Amino acid sequence: TRIADIQAVGRLLDTRLEADQPKPGNVTGFRLYFRPLMNLEPSETVVFSLPSFSGPDMLILNPSDLGIDGEPALFKGLWMKIDDTYNELVLVVVCGDGIPANSSITVHLKSEAGVSLPAFGISDSSTVLVGSNPVSLTVSSNAIAGPVNATVLESVAPVGALIEPAKVCFCTPAVC
Repeated sequence: TRIADIQAVGRLLDTRLEADQPKPGNVTGFRLYFRPLMNLEPSETVVFSLPSFSGPDMLILNPSDLGIDGEPALFKGLWMKIDDTYNELVLVVVCGDGIPANSSITVHLKSEAGVSLPAFGISDSSTVLVGSNPVSLTVSSNAIAGPVNATVLESVAPVGALIEPAKVCFCTPAVC
């Protein structure tokens, strides 16, 4: 039996987000990290879906605005608001050679872009509240060598969240 169509599978590894000034609701810069398991060709995209982040309705980011750490200017970026509670950062590969598989990429979106962290913070499980519903921060790619469906970021530094579980201790007044 002949297989008519096989969908290539890609993967984005080491995905994480770290805020420069991790305070809920504040405008800040942040770093997005990823390592593609597949080659990324010119004009293919890596999409970071960042629900509850706020910023301008649309902003075209130059490579100097993105501040790619340790790499030549591989990207142009587009910050785009999908609706009032959902924002998405789209990074488009524009260099002639694309990005080879297993390249570690750090993108620094600077505070001058005017993007704010979610008002209710970010949990260490890569979720934010949209209304009263927890929604995950995700990354995806349309790479021909292996598309990646929306996948939850592996690591997000918590913002405005309790890192240790809260404890309540009761004691009698004579002992306290």
